[in-house]
Amino acid sequence: MLRLILITIALTGLTAGQALAREISRNADPTENVNSRYTVESVELLGFSKSKLSRTVRERIDKLVGNKYNTLALSGLVWKIREEVRARHINVRVARGQKPEHVAVRLEVEGQRNRSFDLTAPRFGYHSRQGFSGGLDGVINAGQNLRIAGGYSNDADLLLERYQGLHGRAEVKLGNTPVTLRFHFASLHQNWNAATLVGSRSTLYGNREVFEPTATVNLARGLDWTNGFTIQRLGAPSIVEAANAFLSNLTYRRDLEGLGSMDVAYELRAAGQMLGSDYRYHRHTLRTSFTWSPSNRHELRLAGAAGFLNGTAPLFDRYVAGNSTTLRGYNKFDLAPAGIRQLVHASADYRYRFVQLFYDAGRIRTVATRNPSGVLHSVGCGIRKDNMQLAVAFPLRGVRMEPVLLVGVNF
Repeated sequence: MLRLILITIALTGLTAGQALAREISRNADPTENVNSRYTVESVELLGFSKSKLSRTVRERIDKLVGNKYNTLALSGLVWKIREEVRARHINVRVARGQKPEHVAVRLEVEGQRNRSFDLTAPRFGYHSRQGFSGGLDGVINAGQNLRIAGGYSNDADLLLERYQGLHGRAEVKLGNTPVTLRFHFASLHQNWNAATLVGSRSTLYGNREVFEPTATVNLARGLDWTNGFTIQRLGAPSIVEAANAFLSNLTYRRDLEGLGSMDVAYELRAAGQMLGSDYRYHRHTLRTSFTWSPSNRHELRLAGAAGFLNGTAPLFDRYVAGNSTTLRGYNKFDLAPAGIRQLVHASADYRYRFVQLFYDAGRIRTVATRNPSGVLHSVGCGIRKDNMQLAVAFPLRGVRMEPVLLVGVNF
């Protein structure tokens, strides 16, 4: 019986390999093996907008440019695009480039399937100190300019609170204009860690209702400016509070001609009496990242963040460190159970194929204290493939190194 199972697995793998070879070779240059000595000058996607692909796939397309023609790397990319686009097949065409010893690659999407409804799990993971986090989203594409989505979240990683409940959003692009209107709403229930219950002097709400209308204007290629409001109602056992704020977000992303990408974002959140808010504060956040990927085997990502909070903000709007993205390896309830007022953070991630190494450093000033901490450090290693990772992180604090396990997708 075991021998029969092994034979079946081998035949299945052989069949899948033959199908992959047919997919790449279909309508392609029959001399593509010869092309391996040429450098890829450009990669053009026809039949589907590149901007609608995930960031991971866009980066993989960019990695091909400037490197030698690699059939194996191209085949993996084709199957990834097919999965996202839901195309029946993708024709690969290779032509002579404008420069000597260069080739131009065209990926032609054909037979795109109906994408009127998608069901995805945009975020799912496990932090050994904070438990599981995840969510499920359903997206309805009602024409080219209208998208409606909704789902369920149960997250203990992003904020001080574990929030769970339903959320939804609607997105409308105003014709051929650079303006996109969005409306987000959520009805969430909160659970609190024991450290936050003891250390917080703020109201610990049990429910949170969110209504958030925004408008985004595309100012230039890669440059978007978003403005709007967040209207939130916090339900506590004996009182209901309003946490209303003005939102402004300026983001810029640039692809670096096949060498990687650069992202910069600035966000302002300001709450005051004019908005009918029971809280008075303003929060400034600057985030930046640079990804350098000279080949399919190596990738270096440098990221930094700086934030300043002035006034009294609700718990969900305070900074957090010691989770899956900031000071990995620490426990956020050990660092700042009532939240952070000032944050400076930097990280470096290096990947060789599937192997990942990372280093984090940061300095914080908590809401409960006036003096900033010293510089905190953590290191980690693991395995990462696209958006999936399995990693172990260690805080560097004296002789005790208690590891934290991080597992998940987009986590």
